[in-house]
Amino acid sequence: MIKFVFNTQALKFYHSNKNLINCCFFCIISLGYYYNVIDINFASDDFDSLYKHQTIGFDIFKKQLKDSFFLPVTYLFQYFEISLFGNYPICYHFTHILLHGVNAYLFYKVLHQLVQTIGGSFSRVPIYASLFFLAYPYQTEAVVWIACSAYLLATFFGLLSIYYYVSFVQQSRIRDLYFSYLFLFIGLLCKEILIILPVILLMHQVFFEKDLKTKLLITMKACVVIFLYCLVRYITLGTLIGHYGASVHLNYNPFLLLKNTVAYLSKFFLGYRYLPEFVRASFRIIYHSPLSIFIVVLIVTGGIAYLYFRNTNIKPIKIISFIFICFLISLIPVINLETSFLGDLQSDRYGYFPSLFFCVLLSVLINSLFNNIFKQIVFTM
Repeated sequence: MIKFVFNTQALKFYHSNKNLINCCFFCIISLGYYYNVIDINFASDDFDSLYKHQTIGFDIFKKQLKDSFFLPVTYLFQYFEISLFGNYPICYHFTHILLHGVNAYLFYKVLHQLVQTIGGSFSRVPIYASLFFLAYPYQTEAVVWIACSAYLLATFFGLLSIYYYVSFVQQSRIRDLYFSYLFLFIGLLCKEILIILPVILLMHQVFFEKDLKTKLLITMKACVVIFLYCLVRYITLGTLIGHYGASVHLNYNPFLLLKNTVAYLSKFFLGYRYLPEFVRASFRIIYHSPLSIFIVVLIVTGGIAYLYFRNTNIKPIKIISFIFICFLISLIPVINLETSFLGDLQSDRYGYFPSLFFCVLLSVLINSLFNNIFKQIVFTM
Protein backbone atom coordinates (compact mmCIF):
# COMPACT_ATOMS: atom_id res chain seq x y z
CA MET A 1 0.00 0.00 0.00
CA ILE A 2 2.82 2.41 0.93
CA LYS A 3 4.60 1.54 -2.33
CA PHE A 4 1.43 2.22 -4.33
CA VAL A 5 0.92 5.62 -2.64
CA PHE A 6 4.58 6.51 -3.29
CA ASN A 7 4.31 5.56 -6.96
CA THR A 8 1.11 7.57 -7.32
CA GLN A 9 2.68 10.64 -5.73
CA ALA A 10 5.79 10.28 -7.87
CA LEU A 11 3.61 10.06 -10.98
CA LYS A 12 1.67 13.14 -9.97
CA PHE A 13 4.91 15.01 -9.30
CA TYR A 14 6.24 14.03 -12.72
CA HIS A 15 3.10 15.15 -14.56
CA SER A 16 3.00 18.46 -12.71
CA ASN A 17 6.69 19.11 -13.51
CA LYS A 18 6.98 17.15 -16.76
CA ASN A 19 8.49 19.91 -18.88
CA LEU A 20 11.18 20.78 -16.33
CA ILE A 21 12.05 17.14 -15.67
CA ASN A 22 12.28 16.27 -19.37
CA CYS A 23 14.40 19.35 -20.05
CA CYS A 24 16.75 18.37 -17.21
CA PHE A 25 16.93 14.87 -18.70
CA PHE A 26 18.22 16.22 -22.01
CA CYS A 27 20.61 18.63 -20.29
CA ILE A 28 22.11 15.83 -18.18
CA ILE A 29 22.63 13.68 -21.29
CA SER A 30 24.23 16.65 -23.04
CA LEU A 31 26.61 17.24 -20.11
CA GLY A 32 27.49 13.56 -20.01
CA TYR A 33 28.10 13.40 -23.74
CA TYR A 34 30.34 16.48 -23.85
CA TYR A 35 31.94 15.94 -20.44
CA ASN A 36 35.40 15.30 -21.90
CA VAL A 37 35.58 18.76 -23.52
CA ILE A 38 34.08 20.84 -20.74
CA ASP A 39 37.47 22.02 -19.44
CA ILE A 40 39.26 22.74 -22.74
CA ASN A 41 40.72 26.21 -23.25
CA PHE A 42 39.52 29.11 -25.37
CA ALA A 43 40.14 28.96 -29.13
CA SER A 44 40.65 31.35 -32.03
CA ASP A 45 38.15 34.25 -31.92
CA ASP A 46 37.42 33.62 -28.24
CA PHE A 47 40.62 35.40 -27.22
CA ASP A 48 39.81 38.44 -29.31
CA SER A 49 36.33 38.71 -27.78
CA LEU A 50 37.72 38.38 -24.27
CA TYR A 51 40.35 41.06 -24.84
CA LYS A 52 37.93 43.56 -26.37
CA HIS A 53 35.23 43.06 -23.74
CA GLN A 54 37.68 43.32 -20.85
CA THR A 55 39.51 46.40 -22.18
CA ILE A 56 36.61 48.36 -23.70
CA GLY A 57 33.72 47.19 -21.52
CA PHE A 58 30.09 47.74 -22.51
CA ASP A 59 31.13 50.12 -25.30
CA ILE A 60 32.23 47.05 -27.26
CA PHE A 61 28.58 46.04 -27.52
CA LYS A 62 27.72 49.45 -29.00
CA LYS A 63 30.53 49.08 -31.54
CA GLN A 64 29.43 45.54 -32.41
CA LEU A 65 26.00 46.83 -33.42
CA LYS A 66 27.77 48.26 -36.47
CA ASP A 67 29.63 45.03 -37.10
CA SER A 68 28.99 43.58 -40.57
CA PHE A 69 27.84 40.28 -39.06
CA PHE A 70 24.98 42.10 -37.27
CA LEU A 71 24.28 39.72 -34.37
CA PRO A 72 23.03 42.13 -31.66
CA VAL A 73 21.30 39.55 -29.44
CA THR A 74 24.28 37.19 -29.69
CA TYR A 75 26.70 39.99 -28.85
CA LEU A 76 24.60 40.97 -25.83
CA PHE A 77 24.58 37.32 -24.71
CA GLN A 78 28.36 37.14 -25.11
CA TYR A 79 28.82 40.39 -23.19
CA PHE A 80 26.91 39.01 -20.19
CA GLU A 81 28.79 35.70 -20.46
CA ILE A 82 32.18 37.42 -20.33
CA SER A 83 31.02 39.71 -17.52
CA LEU A 84 29.93 36.68 -15.47
CA PHE A 85 32.57 34.08 -16.35
CA GLY A 86 35.70 36.10 -17.16
CA ASN A 87 38.70 33.89 -17.95
CA TYR A 88 37.15 30.58 -16.90
CA PRO A 89 36.38 28.58 -20.09
CA ILE A 90 34.70 25.76 -18.15
CA CYS A 91 31.79 28.10 -17.31
CA TYR A 92 31.25 28.99 -20.99
CA HIS A 93 31.38 25.36 -22.06
CA PHE A 94 29.00 24.34 -19.28
CA THR A 95 26.50 27.00 -20.42
CA HIS A 96 26.72 26.11 -24.11
CA ILE A 97 26.44 22.38 -23.46
CA LEU A 98 23.33 23.04 -21.39
CA LEU A 99 21.94 25.24 -24.17
CA HIS A 100 22.51 22.41 -26.63
CA GLY A 101 20.55 20.13 -24.29
CA VAL A 102 17.72 22.67 -24.10
CA ASN A 103 17.67 22.84 -27.90
CA ALA A 104 17.34 19.05 -28.04
CA TYR A 105 14.43 19.22 -25.60
CA LEU A 106 12.68 21.96 -27.61
CA PHE A 107 13.24 19.85 -30.70
CA TYR A 108 11.52 16.96 -28.96
CA LYS A 109 8.59 19.21 -27.97
CA VAL A 110 8.15 20.50 -31.53
CA LEU A 111 8.22 17.00 -33.01
CA HIS A 112 5.81 15.72 -30.37
CA GLN A 113 3.37 18.44 -31.44
CA LEU A 114 3.84 17.71 -35.13
CA VAL A 115 3.28 13.98 -34.63
CA GLN A 116 -0.09 14.81 -33.07
CA THR A 117 -0.92 17.06 -36.03
CA ILE A 118 0.23 14.68 -38.77
CA GLY A 119 -0.89 11.43 -37.16
CA GLY A 120 0.29 7.99 -38.16
CA SER A 121 2.66 5.58 -36.42
CA PHE A 122 5.40 8.10 -35.63
CA SER A 123 5.20 8.23 -31.84
CA ARG A 124 8.85 7.19 -31.41
CA VAL A 125 10.24 9.72 -33.90
CA PRO A 126 10.45 12.69 -31.46
CA ILE A 127 12.68 10.89 -28.96
CA TYR A 128 14.81 9.27 -31.69
CA ALA A 129 15.39 12.55 -33.53
CA SER A 130 16.07 14.66 -30.44
CA LEU A 131 18.65 12.17 -29.13
CA PHE A 132 20.29 11.92 -32.56
CA PHE A 133 20.48 15.71 -32.66
CA LEU A 134 21.95 15.80 -29.16
CA ALA A 135 24.70 13.26 -29.87
CA TYR A 136 25.35 13.91 -33.55
CA PRO A 137 29.17 14.14 -33.95
CA TYR A 138 28.96 17.05 -36.42
CA GLN A 139 27.61 19.34 -33.65
CA THR A 140 30.96 19.57 -31.86
CA GLU A 141 32.15 22.88 -33.32
CA ALA A 142 28.86 24.70 -32.67
CA VAL A 143 28.69 23.41 -29.08
CA VAL A 144 32.35 23.55 -28.02
CA TRP A 145 33.66 26.66 -29.80
CA ILE A 146 32.50 29.53 -27.59
CA ALA A 147 32.40 32.00 -30.49
CA CYS A 148 29.70 29.84 -32.15
CA SER A 149 27.00 30.77 -29.64
CA ALA A 150 25.07 32.51 -32.45
CA TYR A 151 24.12 29.13 -33.95
CA LEU A 152 22.95 27.73 -30.61
CA LEU A 153 20.90 30.85 -29.85
CA ALA A 154 19.37 31.14 -33.33
CA THR A 155 18.35 27.48 -33.21
CA PHE A 156 16.87 27.99 -29.74
CA PHE A 157 14.65 30.87 -30.85
CA GLY A 158 13.90 29.18 -34.18
CA LEU A 159 12.57 26.11 -32.38
CA LEU A 160 10.51 28.33 -30.08
CA SER A 161 9.06 30.04 -33.14
CA ILE A 162 8.13 26.72 -34.73
CA TYR A 163 6.71 25.46 -31.42
CA TYR A 164 4.32 28.39 -31.11
CA TYR A 165 3.42 28.19 -34.79
CA VAL A 166 2.39 24.55 -34.38
CA SER A 167 0.49 25.47 -31.20
CA PHE A 168 -1.41 28.07 -33.20
CA VAL A 169 -2.23 25.53 -35.94
CA GLN A 170 -3.54 23.09 -33.34
CA GLN A 171 -5.42 25.45 -31.01
CA SER A 172 -5.98 28.63 -33.09
CA ARG A 173 -4.80 30.91 -30.27
CA ILE A 174 -3.71 34.18 -31.86
CA ARG A 175 -1.23 34.89 -29.06
CA ASP A 176 0.74 31.77 -30.08
CA LEU A 177 1.10 33.15 -33.58
CA TYR A 178 2.45 36.46 -32.26
CA PHE A 179 4.87 34.60 -30.00
CA SER A 180 6.04 32.69 -33.08
CA TYR A 181 6.72 35.96 -34.93
CA LEU A 182 8.45 37.47 -31.90
CA PHE A 183 10.85 34.54 -31.47
CA LEU A 184 11.54 34.50 -35.21
CA PHE A 185 12.59 38.15 -35.03
CA ILE A 186 14.79 37.61 -31.96
CA GLY A 187 16.34 34.55 -33.63
CA LEU A 188 17.19 36.59 -36.71
CA LEU A 189 19.00 39.07 -34.46
CA CYS A 190 21.07 36.10 -33.21
CA LYS A 191 21.92 34.77 -36.67
CA GLU A 192 20.23 35.27 -40.02
CA ILE A 193 20.11 31.52 -40.75
CA LEU A 194 16.41 31.67 -39.75
CA ILE A 195 15.56 33.83 -42.75
CA ILE A 196 14.30 30.68 -44.49
CA LEU A 197 11.88 29.77 -41.69
CA PRO A 198 8.76 31.25 -43.40
CA VAL A 199 9.50 29.07 -46.44
CA ILE A 200 9.67 25.97 -44.22
CA LEU A 201 6.34 26.93 -42.62
CA LEU A 202 4.93 27.34 -46.12
CA MET A 203 6.10 23.83 -47.03
CA HIS A 204 4.31 22.47 -43.96
CA GLN A 205 1.10 24.18 -45.09
CA VAL A 206 1.41 22.92 -48.66
CA PHE A 207 2.02 19.33 -47.57
CA PHE A 208 -0.33 18.97 -44.62
CA GLU A 209 -2.85 21.81 -44.33
CA LYS A 210 -6.25 21.71 -46.05
CA ASP A 211 -7.27 25.36 -45.67
CA LEU A 212 -4.29 26.59 -47.67
CA LYS A 213 -5.51 30.14 -48.34
CA THR A 214 -5.92 30.97 -44.66
CA LYS A 215 -2.57 29.40 -43.79
CA LEU A 216 -0.81 31.33 -46.57
CA LEU A 217 -1.68 34.52 -44.70
CA ILE A 218 0.40 33.23 -41.79
CA THR A 219 3.42 32.85 -44.06
CA MET A 220 2.86 36.32 -45.51
CA LYS A 221 2.86 37.80 -42.00
CA ALA A 222 6.05 35.91 -41.21
CA CYS A 223 7.56 37.51 -44.32
CA VAL A 224 6.67 40.88 -42.80
CA VAL A 225 8.88 39.92 -39.84
CA ILE A 226 11.70 39.16 -42.30
CA PHE A 227 11.12 42.55 -43.94
CA LEU A 228 11.30 44.32 -40.55
CA TYR A 229 14.55 42.51 -39.78
CA CYS A 230 16.02 43.54 -43.14
CA LEU A 231 14.87 47.13 -42.53
CA VAL A 232 16.54 47.25 -39.11
CA ARG A 233 19.67 45.71 -40.59
CA TYR A 234 19.76 48.23 -43.44
CA ILE A 235 19.17 51.23 -41.15
CA THR A 236 21.93 50.05 -38.82
CA LEU A 237 24.56 48.96 -41.35
CA GLY A 238 23.56 50.87 -44.48
CA THR A 239 23.51 47.60 -46.41
CA LEU A 240 21.71 44.26 -46.42
CA ILE A 241 24.80 42.22 -47.26
CA GLY A 242 27.28 41.79 -44.42
CA HIS A 243 29.37 38.93 -43.11
CA TYR A 244 31.81 37.85 -45.82
CA GLY A 245 30.63 40.39 -48.40
CA ALA A 246 28.56 40.38 -51.59
CA SER A 247 31.22 38.44 -53.52
CA VAL A 248 30.51 35.43 -51.27
CA HIS A 249 26.86 35.73 -50.27
CA LEU A 250 25.63 36.73 -53.72
CA ASN A 251 27.70 34.13 -55.54
CA TYR A 252 25.04 31.97 -57.15
CA ASN A 253 27.29 30.18 -59.59
CA PRO A 254 25.26 27.05 -60.52
CA PHE A 255 28.26 24.74 -60.30
CA LEU A 256 29.19 26.09 -56.84
CA LEU A 257 25.62 25.62 -55.58
CA LEU A 258 25.42 22.06 -56.93
CA LYS A 259 28.88 21.20 -55.63
CA ASN A 260 28.12 22.49 -52.14
CA THR A 261 24.75 20.72 -52.12
CA VAL A 262 26.51 17.44 -52.89
CA ALA A 263 29.06 18.26 -50.16
CA TYR A 264 26.30 18.64 -47.56
CA LEU A 265 24.49 15.53 -48.77
CA SER A 266 27.69 13.50 -48.50
CA LYS A 267 28.45 14.94 -45.06
CA PHE A 268 25.04 14.15 -43.59
CA PHE A 269 23.82 11.13 -45.51
CA LEU A 270 27.12 9.34 -46.16
CA GLY A 271 29.10 10.38 -43.08
CA TYR A 272 31.89 11.46 -45.43
CA ARG A 273 34.58 12.13 -42.82
CA TYR A 274 34.13 8.65 -41.36
CA LEU A 275 34.38 6.78 -44.67
CA PRO A 276 37.51 4.81 -45.71
CA GLU A 277 40.07 6.87 -47.62
CA PHE A 278 39.57 5.03 -50.93
CA VAL A 279 35.84 5.89 -50.83
CA ARG A 280 36.60 9.55 -50.09
CA ALA A 281 39.12 9.59 -52.94
CA SER A 282 36.40 8.39 -55.35
CA PHE A 283 34.04 11.03 -54.03
CA ARG A 284 36.60 13.80 -54.62
CA ILE A 285 36.73 12.85 -58.30
CA ILE A 286 32.94 13.25 -58.56
CA TYR A 287 33.01 16.40 -56.43
CA HIS A 288 35.24 18.25 -58.89
CA SER A 289 33.32 17.18 -61.99
CA PRO A 290 30.34 19.43 -62.93
CA LEU A 291 28.71 16.69 -65.02
CA SER A 292 28.98 14.10 -62.23
CA ILE A 293 27.52 16.51 -59.69
CA PHE A 294 24.64 17.38 -62.00
CA ILE A 295 23.83 13.69 -62.49
CA VAL A 296 23.88 13.02 -58.71
CA VAL A 297 21.56 15.96 -57.96
CA LEU A 298 19.26 14.95 -60.83
CA ILE A 299 18.98 11.37 -59.54
CA VAL A 300 18.24 12.48 -55.95
CA THR A 301 15.66 15.09 -57.06
CA GLY A 302 14.04 12.73 -59.52
CA GLY A 303 13.82 9.95 -56.93
CA ILE A 304 12.15 12.23 -54.37
CA ALA A 305 9.70 13.59 -56.98
CA TYR A 306 8.80 10.09 -58.18
CA LEU A 307 8.17 8.78 -54.68
CA TYR A 308 6.12 11.83 -53.73
CA PHE A 309 3.83 11.94 -56.77
CA ARG A 310 3.40 8.19 -56.67
CA ASN A 311 1.46 8.46 -53.41
CA THR A 312 0.34 11.74 -51.82
CA ASN A 313 -1.41 10.25 -48.78
CA ILE A 314 0.03 11.14 -45.38
CA LYS A 315 2.35 8.19 -45.24
CA PRO A 316 6.07 7.89 -44.57
CA ILE A 317 7.06 8.70 -48.15
CA LYS A 318 5.18 12.01 -48.12
CA ILE A 319 6.67 12.95 -44.76
CA ILE A 320 10.15 11.94 -45.95
CA SER A 321 9.73 14.12 -49.05
CA PHE A 322 8.62 17.07 -46.90
CA ILE A 323 11.56 16.72 -44.49
CA PHE A 324 14.12 16.34 -47.29
CA ILE A 325 12.83 19.49 -49.01
CA CYS A 326 13.00 21.37 -45.69
CA PHE A 327 16.57 20.12 -45.25
CA LEU A 328 17.54 21.55 -48.64
CA ILE A 329 15.78 24.85 -47.85
CA SER A 330 17.63 25.11 -44.53
CA LEU A 331 20.93 24.98 -46.44
CA ILE A 332 20.16 28.12 -48.47
CA PRO A 333 21.73 30.65 -46.04
CA VAL A 334 25.04 28.73 -46.01
CA ILE A 335 25.06 27.03 -49.40
CA ASN A 336 27.59 29.41 -50.98
CA LEU A 337 30.03 29.38 -48.04
CA GLU A 338 33.19 27.27 -47.87
CA THR A 339 32.91 23.53 -47.23
CA SER A 340 36.03 22.75 -45.22
CA PHE A 341 33.85 20.42 -43.11
CA LEU A 342 34.64 17.73 -45.65
CA GLY A 343 38.16 17.53 -44.21
CA ASP A 344 37.71 18.43 -40.53
CA LEU A 345 35.25 19.95 -38.07
CA GLN A 346 35.90 23.52 -39.20
CA SER A 347 32.66 25.04 -40.56
CA ASP A 348 30.55 22.19 -39.15
CA ARG A 349 28.65 25.00 -37.40
CA TYR A 350 26.94 25.85 -40.70
CA GLY A 351 25.09 22.56 -40.48
CA TYR A 352 23.83 22.93 -36.89
CA PHE A 353 20.35 24.16 -37.81
CA PRO A 354 19.99 21.96 -40.96
CA SER A 355 20.92 18.92 -38.85
CA LEU A 356 17.47 19.18 -37.22
CA PHE A 357 15.85 18.07 -40.46
CA PHE A 358 18.44 15.39 -41.13
CA CYS A 359 17.84 13.89 -37.66
CA VAL A 360 14.08 13.85 -38.28
CA LEU A 361 14.57 12.21 -41.66
CA LEU A 362 16.87 9.58 -40.19
CA SER A 363 14.39 8.89 -37.38
CA VAL A 364 11.42 8.56 -39.73
CA LEU A 365 13.36 6.08 -41.87
CA ILE A 366 14.39 4.03 -38.82
CA ASN A 367 10.86 4.17 -37.42
CA SER A 368 9.39 3.00 -40.73
CA LEU A 369 11.96 0.20 -40.96
CA PHE A 370 11.16 -1.02 -37.44
CA ASN A 371 7.42 -0.88 -38.14
CA ASN A 372 7.84 -2.96 -41.30
CA ILE A 373 10.01 -5.51 -39.47
CA PHE A 374 7.48 -5.72 -36.64
CA LYS A 375 4.61 -6.26 -39.10
CA GLN A 376 6.54 -9.03 -40.85
CA ILE A 377 7.27 -10.76 -37.52
CA VAL A 378 3.60 -10.58 -36.51
CA PHE A 379 2.53 -11.84 -39.95
CA THR A 380 4.87 -14.84 -39.82
CA MET A 381 3.63 -15.75 -36.31
